[in-house]
Parts: sequence; structure tokens; C-alpha cells
Amino acid sequence: PIGQIVLGNGTGAVQALANVSTSVTGTLGATNTITSFTTDAWGRVTAYTGAAIAIAASQITSGTLPVARGGTNQTSFTSGQRVVFDGTSLSSQANTGTATLTGTLGAANTITSFTTNAYGEVTALTAGAISILGSQVTSAVGSATNLAGGLANQLPYQTGAGTTSFLAAPGAADVAGSLQILTATAAGVPVWTTTLDGGTF
Repeated sequence: PIGQIVLGNGTGAVQALANVSTSVTGTLGATNTITSFTTDAWGRVTAYTGAAIAIAASQITSGTLPVARGGTNQTSFTSGQRVVFDGTSLSSQANTGTATLTGTLGAANTITSFTTNAYGEVTALTAGAISILGSQVTSAVGSATNLAGGLANQLPYQTGAGTTSFLAAPGAADVAGSLQILTATAAGVPVWTTTLDGGTF
């Protein structure tokens, strides 16, 4: 028959060999390859399988691996710098450097505020004197009822911002002889006296 292959039968005679249909599994293309094929006794391909090309990462020797395939889309990074994702690839980013300090730190100072960048790194901070409310004082010394430096029977009074002085107690002889009253000088300083302005005592 026309179109068929003619074969010898071993005795000088010939016979026609029927054509074969090839069975295809999968597809072929620019990113696919043949993973297997089958032939008959005369070497004709009767079946084959097409599948996507798969290459082990260890066999890749050039180019860059994209993020979508578990790569970084980069060929190198800068030593000592952080690596961040910019939406397309991983890349090196310069370090922030030393944070800026406003004020000073010490035994009586604390950090009153600080600023961080998008990565949580401290970029600036402010130091100031420790400020404690009277209600937060837990030690008896220095409290409103037991001022440090005071003596028995003395009266504390404020002489300036954060400064306290003590008025000595009247002497025992004065108390026994002529009781004294607490008054103030023209400057507002408290004093003990036995007289009144414009009167007697």
C-alpha cells in the first residue's frame, strides 16, 4: 500500500508494514523536554512524554535566581550590611550608624524619649534629669514628713526651687519663760519672735 514501509521477510519476498500512531503524554515547548519515549521493533517511536525542564540548583552556574524561585535576584551582597527585600529582590542596605544623643546620661539622668526607623533601630534619643513625683517616693528620707538633714523640733521651709532650709526650734529657756510665736521677716523668712508689729505679746 502507498505510504507504508516495505520489509524483507527473510526469503527474498517483501511485505508492507502498517504505519504506527505515536502516543504523546504531556507537551513540548521552549521550557519542556522529552523525559521518556518508546519504540517498536523497527525503531519507530510509538510513544513519548513531554514535561517541564527541571534543573537542580547545584547545576546552575550562571545568571541570577529570581525570588520567585527561592533566589535573591542578586549576584553579591556587601559584607556587614543588612539584607532587605525591596519588592523585587533582596539587596544590601547601609547601616544606620550611631544614634544621635540629645542631653547627657548619668546616675541622675534617664532616657526620656527615643526614635526608631522602619527596622526598629534606634536613630535618636533624648536624655534628661530623673523627675519623681512626691507620690512616687517610697523611701522615708527626703519625704514631706521626714526631710533629710532636719533635726528634732526644727521646721522646714522652702527657700527656692528644690531647696529646703530648717528653722531652729526656740530654746528651752524661751519656751519656759516667754512663749514665742512664728512670724516672718519682710523678706518672707520665718522667725520666732516674742513681739507683734503694732501690739504687745
